[in-house]
This record gives sequence, structure tokens and C-alpha cells, in this order.
Amino acid sequence: GGLALLILSYFAVPRFKRSAANLGIELPTLTRLLFDYYPATWLIPPLLVLITWHCWPSAKRRGLAACLSGICGAVLVHLVALAAVQMAVYQAAAAI
Repeated sequence: GGLALLILSYFAVPRFKRSAANLGIELPTLTRLLFDYYPATWLIPPLLVLITWHCWPSAKRRGLAACLSGICGAVLVHLVALAAVQMAVYQAAAAI
């Protein structure tokens, strides 16, 4: 599932960016940030895992905490990306 999402977003985000540029619409700030820094957003979940692993006080639950922080980070990144693209879609619809 994650690999399919990675492949889809690798192709979908740049294509959507080109389409928005071709329409000549002014994109919301969150959408522009997503388009400019999208590859870096994939670093957030692994960084959360490493930080949690390093900082978690109990060695007994460290693995579980690190895993859950990575999952939560990935979900959060994708929700923000979805919101950013949705805002751009509404902006494009308003411009047409």
C-alpha cells in the first residue's frame, strides 16, 4: 500500500503542479510549499522514528513507540498533502 502511494504521489504531484501552472492560477501557500518541498516530506516519518527511538525512556516499549510515531507521521504528512492539493483544486474551480 505504501509503495503504491509513493509511486502515485511521485507522479501525481508534479503532474498536478504542471496543470496548475498551465491554468495560470495562484496556488495557496500550503500547496506551493507542498509542491516545492514534497520530496522532503518523505523524510518526516523516518526522522520521527529515529527521534522516538533515541528519546523514548523505556527500552521495553521503545520499538512500539517508534513504530507508532512513524505511522502517525506518515498519516499526518498525507493528510496535510491531501488538504494542500484539495485547496488547489478549489482554487482552480473558482478560477474557471
